[in-house]
Amino acid sequence: MISRSRSLFTCAIFLFSFFTTLHAGITGFSGKLQGTGIVNATTVKVEDDQYVYMTTLPGSGTWAGEFYNYRVTNSVRLKYNESAKTYYTAGWTVTVPLELDKWNAAGAPLTTETFTLVITYDPAAGITYNDLSQFTAVAPGHRTELTITGTVTSTAPGGTVPVDVMLESVIDVERYYLFDYEAVPDVAHYYDAGANTLTFYWE
Repeated sequence: MISRSRSLFTCAIFLFSFFTTLHAGITGFSGKLQGTGIVNATTVKVEDDQYVYMTTLPGSGTWAGEFYNYRVTNSVRLKYNESAKTYYTAGWTVTVPLELDKWNAAGAPLTTETFTLVITYDPAAGITYNDLSQFTAVAPGHRTELTITGTVTSTAPGGTVPVDVMLESVIDVERYYLFDYEAVPDVAHYYDAGANTLTFYWE
């Protein structure tokens, strides 16, 4: 009997959760620099599409009754995608010093994080190279500003950053929207005489 009661209670919780929340999935927002645009003092600003709304109604404001943010991640990637199909006779390295400023859902600044990303390329057979370097923020925010804080060094031909090297700043948000199971939808319909079908729809 105890086991049966626990199962019914668990089922009730599951049904309540299912009908009162709607999983909206993970949404990504990003900004990027590429090639010779990756230079000292350049910035990349990225913002969650709900950031302005949340900061307008901070804390437990109206937005908290509409959705909640389950998980937020901030990542920065330096990568070489070889899209330009340039042939190199020797290997090279690109090094980029960076800092990431972040703001939370209330608009308050979070701790600035500093780091350096390095990628390498080598055309020699059997040589392993690192065409992707990634940083993940310890304390992520809903708005970020990535800044190149020093000289970007490149040992590629001409000392420039190859055109198919990209620096990308990303915000990923896993967000749930609340669903009012007591609300009565405005149901409409239309009749297709040719197909002899009746379609109902609502928003």
